[in-house]
Amino acid sequence: MTKEADLTAKSSPISRRTIAHGALWAAPAMVIASAAPAFADSTCAIHTAKPIPSTSRETITFNGPDGLIVTGHVIRNTSDLAENNLLVLEKGSVVIEQEAAQNEYQEIRFTFSRPVYNLEFVISDIDNNWQNNGGYTDAIAISGNVTATPVKPGYLRVSGNRVSAPLASHDWDTRGVYPNDPAGQVRISSTSGQPVREFSLRYQNLSPSYRRRNQVVLIKFIKYTSTDCTPK
Repeated sequence: MTKEADLTAKSSPISRRTIAHGALWAAPAMVIASAAPAFADSTCAIHTAKPIPSTSRETITFNGPDGLIVTGHVIRNTSDLAENNLLVLEKGSVVIEQEAAQNEYQEIRFTFSRPVYNLEFVISDIDNNWQNNGGYTDAIAISGNVTATPVKPGYLRVSGNRVSAPLASHDWDTRGVYPNDPAGQVRISSTSGQPVREFSLRYQNLSPSYRRRNQVVLIKFIKYTSTDCTPK
């Protein structure tokens, strides 16, 4: 893997112009979920809420085709929100970026204009970049009526609803993944039959180093149904 291919392999903030022009997406399109939607055979219609471009680093809005509005807002942070925080890429991914030292984080609360069911979306590019006795270790913690499941078992560490990249064991132990690599992706889904009105996402740096480093993860689309239904 080259440093240019991985968003999180850069030690300095990424310019919005570079991202907007798609220069960082030379790799194939990101794998979002399984080959077929989880509720493809359901009697309910599966809707997709897509992000709306914004200049804000603290608020992001997703619009659903049925009028649903999902708002994500940074409610607290100990890290510095980097230039591309909550930036919408041309392909529809949302960048969550920060400059964080050991245990620093940002927490984003997502609220829905009405309850939804069968919620599903993917967070990608969860990895670490441990170099020169510094670097970062990505960790995502989800709270609410949702469950976190690695897309590809065997790489990410899961403890309850916290998912993290493997901790580095020594200098130059860099375990980066491409944004479209399933190894660094986690699927967030709602509890079966339960409505989702809001959930929170905490993005944290678990690196044992106090050096502040730039780190990035991405989310893309939010799938849901408007009513409760059971897949066939």
